[in-house]
Amino acid sequence: MHRVRSWIPTLLATAIGVASLGAQDAAAQHLRPLLGRVLDADGAPVVHAEVHCVLPDETAPGNRAASHVVVKTDARGRFRTKVVPCTHHLIWAIGPDGEQRVCSVPQWTASGRLVELRADRPRPACKVTVSGLDAWQDKAPFRLRTALEGVELPDSEVPLEAGACTLAAPPAGSVQLDLLDRDGEPLASFWERSLGSSRQLALHPPKEIPIVAVDEAGAPVAGARVRYEISAGSTTTAGYTVSLPRRRIWLELGETDDQGRLLARISSRYDPFVSKRSSTMLFLAEKRGRRLSHSGFWQGPYHDGRKVEMEGCRELRFTLPSVEPRTVRLRGGPERGLAQQPALLRMGVRVLNADGKGWMSQELLFAVRADEDGRIEVPQLTGEVDEVDLLLAGGGARERLAPESLLRRTPQRAVSLHSVSDLDKQPTEFDLGGLCVLDLQLLDATGGPANDFEMLFLSCKPDRRALCDDWTTRAATDSAGRVSVLLQPGKWFVFGRNERDMVQLSLTIERDEQRELRTQPMPAMRGRVVDEEGKPVADASLSVYSSSAGGNRDTPALNAIAGRLNWSWIGSVRSDADGSFFCAFLDLPHRSYKGKFRFENRSSGGFRIEATEEPLTITIEASK
Repeated sequence: MHRVRSWIPTLLATAIGVASLGAQDAAAQHLRPLLGRVLDADGAPVVHAEVHCVLPDETAPGNRAASHVVVKTDARGRFRTKVVPCTHHLIWAIGPDGEQRVCSVPQWTASGRLVELRADRPRPACKVTVSGLDAWQDKAPFRLRTALEGVELPDSEVPLEAGACTLAAPPAGSVQLDLLDRDGEPLASFWERSLGSSRQLALHPPKEIPIVAVDEAGAPVAGARVRYEISAGSTTTAGYTVSLPRRRIWLELGETDDQGRLLARISSRYDPFVSKRSSTMLFLAEKRGRRLSHSGFWQGPYHDGRKVEMEGCRELRFTLPSVEPRTVRLRGGPERGLAQQPALLRMGVRVLNADGKGWMSQELLFAVRADEDGRIEVPQLTGEVDEVDLLLAGGGARERLAPESLLRRTPQRAVSLHSVSDLDKQPTEFDLGGLCVLDLQLLDATGGPANDFEMLFLSCKPDRRALCDDWTTRAATDSAGRVSVLLQPGKWFVFGRNERDMVQLSLTIERDEQRELRTQPMPAMRGRVVDEEGKPVADASLSVYSSSAGGNRDTPALNAIAGRLNWSWIGSVRSDADGSFFCAFLDLPHRSYKGKFRFENRSSGGFRIEATEEPLTITIEASK
């Protein structure tokens, strides 16, 4: 287990065992069926394939999976499992063991949908060898841990023997391999687009980072805990909504001594005090009764969130002033505290240039848990904080707060609160008993249920800009086109789409509401891709090479969604077998895109991407 030494309690996601269907959710009766089949490259059913279904927890450290269920296909290649309703799950299939063992590409899906997994990727066992361990022998023995598409898989740790191990039939898709030391601390994380039968990884040699922690008067602070953030992969298989948040894991570096000093070691190709080629590095120092501070490297060193001169700088400095504890209380009603409720505090912070005229945005995440009275001790930072998000974690919040009658259409992350600009200036209590239920019914053009929509819920507070990012609440409609969420009173914007249609709703919610939404066609560009002889070109990809945005934006929430998702929507377009293509996106005033279709080493000429009624013909030019 990962060692934790902090006054901020760490959220422990429940790693549910393989093939434990009934334990996927504490309220098993509210799980909904997920059905599908597994086919091989020729369209024949794959018998006795393993179908893996993972429920990610974006509020858990490292995006650790809340559950990992495995079932097997029957004689017709069919499978059935039960999942949390209206919630995106990551699913993939691995064929039976043998010389021709195959695997499908992972995909996101939700309950009420018939899933087809194409197990057409040969996936032999992969021998992984790690070099560079000799310089870290004091940290031996070592293990590898697997995360798939930014989701940390439970029970996936494999010991390294003589610097090597074998991963049996790793799934297709992007894989993150965390190298753990004897204490379960991560030394590095390796992102692999695809694993074959063998893979060589290299651990960079240790670089020493002298660290000093001082108080507001410059006196040393002993016993300050110091951590180092390691970027550990992200999702590449997202559908029509935002991706899972970028995965981050932390390396515990130790505590400062009586002189406020600590000599830390990290794995790095370059000396960050000398070379600006080092990637951005974030270190966090904290001690109870003091403000926290983040220092690190961004094109050179920075201290307490502000860049310093690189020349002559040979240590990271953290200022930790004394501060009175700050708490907020989560209430489930007028008097009742929400006892033992896990939550995630997400803080947007800045790294300022030395002159204060420019900055880089950073994120700090704190897994916390309320006490028996519902109180959470809030970390206080040295430096500028842009905004704070309080996200309720774990599946328990939906059972504690959502009406029993709606749990069958309530997603795992059922509760959405408005962000706050500064917790120090906010009320000390959040009344979660006063949340409003928004119960939606989506109907398509025929009046039937729109059961394949992916939904976003954006906070639209007057004192902050509309924001669409990886932390925006997302959900999926159930088999009857329904979804129910709990929202903090105020202004919200709801958006959803499937392959060709969309819905949108602006509302100020002050009480429970039921809404029926009719879908409408999305703006789209369509046509065919052909070669210079007029023959169709299949599997040509559309990519954006230029875009612009500006001017008056009358629809801030839609513009936020377009700014975040249009690029990925457009970039996912491929031509069909007959060369036809369909590109749906938000075609808004003051936003423009230019793109090209590409096929192998050839491309079309550039053209403006815009919604049109008439189909276009795009020609792939001959290679020069």
